[in-house]
Order: sequence, then C-alpha cells, then structure tokens
Amino acid sequence: MKKISIFLSFLLISSLSFAQTAEEIIAKYITAIGGKDAIAGIKDITMNMTGEVQGTTLEVLVQKKSPGKTLTVATVSGMGEVNRMVCDGTKGRSSGMQGTTDLSGSALTAIIAQSKPFPELYYAESGVKLALSGTEKINGKDAHKIMASLGESKWTEYYDATTGLKVRQVTESEMGTVSMDYDDYRDVNGVKFFYKLNQDLGQVQIAMTTKSVEVNKDLTNLSRTAIETIILVMLVLFLTIGWRESLVAGLSIPLSFVIAFIGLYTSGNTINFISLFALILAVGILVDSGIVVTEAIHTRLKRSGDPVLAARETIREYAWPLIAGTLTTVAVFAPLFFLSGVVGQFIASIPFTIIFVLIASIIVALGMVPLIAIKLTS
Repeated sequence: MKKISIFLSFLLISSLSFAQTAEEIIAKYITAIGGKDAIAGIKDITMNMTGEVQGTTLEVLVQKKSPGKTLTVATVSGMGEVNRMVCDGTKGRSSGMQGTTDLSGSALTAIIAQSKPFPELYYAESGVKLALSGTEKINGKDAHKIMASLGESKWTEYYDATTGLKVRQVTESEMGTVSMDYDDYRDVNGVKFFYKLNQDLGQVQIAMTTKSVEVNKDLTNLSRTAIETIILVMLVLFLTIGWRESLVAGLSIPLSFVIAFIGLYTSGNTINFISLFALILAVGILVDSGIVVTEAIHTRLKRSGDPVLAARETIREYAWPLIAGTLTTVAVFAPLFFLSGVVGQFIASIPFTIIFVLIASIIVALGMVPLIAIKLTS
C-alpha cells in the first residue's frame, strides 16, 4: 500500500511538472518563429497572397504596421478591388461592392486584437485573456487549444504540440465564423511566416498561397530617402553659399531632429513610417532659418570683422521675422490635429512631427547656429 501511495504521488508530481499554461504555449510559439527580440524589431509587414475562388483568381494584400495599423485589400480577377479593410488600432472601416461600413462591436475588437505585427507578443499588454482548453487533433497532429478573448471578441487558437507553431485560428464575430489553417512556415529575415493559408468561411473555402513577404520595407526605404535628402540639401547649400556656411546651416538638420525627437517622445509619439515621412517633408523647411542666419552672419562679418558682433546684430534683426515665418508654417499644419475618423488617426503623427521640427529649427537657428558660426569663423 505504501509503495502504491509513493507511486501515485510521484505520478502526480510528474504530471504537474509537465503541465503547461496558455502563456507558456504562446511563449513557445514566439520562440519557435524566431524569438522575442527578432519579432520586436519588425515594425511593418507586407504580405502578398494569391488563391482561387470558384475558378477566379483572388489576390490579397495584407499590411501591418506598428503600433497597430493594418490594411487588407482583396482583388478578384476581372472585377478589380472587391474589399478593403483598414484599421488604425482604435477604429476600423470596411469598404467593398456593398458600400462602406464603419466596423464596431466584436468585429472591430477582433481586428484590433490582430492589428499589430505578431499580435501574440502583445497579448498581455493588450489585455487579451487566455485559457488553455486541452488538446485536439489538427490535421492528424496534437495541438494545444487556447481560448482567447478581448472585450466582446472571442477566438480560439491551436498550436502544434511538437513544433509550437500556430496551425489554426477560429474567430467568431457578428460577421460570422472564420477558420484559418496555417502551414508551410518559412524563414524571412530570421522570422518564420506561414506560406499556406486555408480559410473556411462556411459556404466558401479558399486556399491561399503567400507569394512574397517583406518586413520593415517602408521604414528602410524612408530612412534611405531621408539620408539622401539631407545629402542633397547639403550639396545645394555648398554650391550656393560655400562650404563653411553650408556646414553651419547643415548642422541645423541633426540638431533640430534631436530636439524634435525629444518632443515626440514626451508626447507619446514614435518613429514610424508616417512620422519619418513627415521628417523628410520638414527637412527643406527647417534648414531655411539656418540658411538665413548663417548668411546674415557671414555678410555682417565681412563688414565688421567681429564674429560676435555679427551674430548679435543678426539675432537682433532677424529673430522676430524668423519666428513669425515659422509660426505661419505651424499654423498651416495645426488644423490636421482636428481631423477625425480613421484618416485623422492615421496621419495624427504628421502635424506632431512637423510642428516639433519647425519649433526645434527656430531654437537651433537663433540659439545654436550663431554659436557654431562664431566658432568656425574665429
């Protein structure tokens, strides 16, 4: 009897040791597709998929961008675009052949929950509730079943018990039940993406194949464009006002960016493809004040020969005209703060970025450029 009790106790302890939680299964999935660090480094994803519906070719474009923007466009051969769904992380809109509809209820919640690149990584901070509900056979293999919910939205996820990869997700909403099976995971930039997606929409089944996956495409392209823009601006300055003056004016670009980044950080904005695009727009504007101050100091230096006196006279004469000109440009972009709806949410970082850069440019032009000019001309 004692031996039986010891055996049962050992069996119970062993069972508890191998028990898993829903969070541990999600963590295993994150590790299986590349790891937390690799996934966190992906800020935008562009996937192009193709399939067939009743003998007609279907093309689907899926884009996801941090911190939670997503776009899905479905195009049918011979018919053109049949559906477009956009979500900014708080609001969503669906448009198609039946018109445009603002998403709400569980349908909107379900899309928001999946709007981030690799949303599983952010389940905890998003408030998604998880519960492990045993195992089931998916395509002949054991898979852990996890019940997930966020507000009104509920869905079920299945993860292969051996590989840890997600193999199925079933979502229920007012729009109906959609089942998606994932297969053929392939490595793209150190992270695994599915290349086969089988959708069950009830009366319609669609087998999709991923044609291409691009990660951090927009951010990389815009970063390169920003560097090229700065180089071109510096070259134009060199050809028009000379190397020393172009260096002084050109330094206002990185200095203004640093101050603007501090403003963006304190206001809760991040560097993404929208804010980076706004920075590129602002480069040509922000350098204007620096050019005016630099050239004015250069002219007065030739006249008086005293760099400190030249800087003082320039600031005294040009400070208010430059401030007025900058505030005029700020006033042009300020109304963008009041845009509502999905468009307003989508471009919200543009006025923030440009206004911060413009304010930073006038601070740099009047506070730092004269000091740099004095140093270089002494």
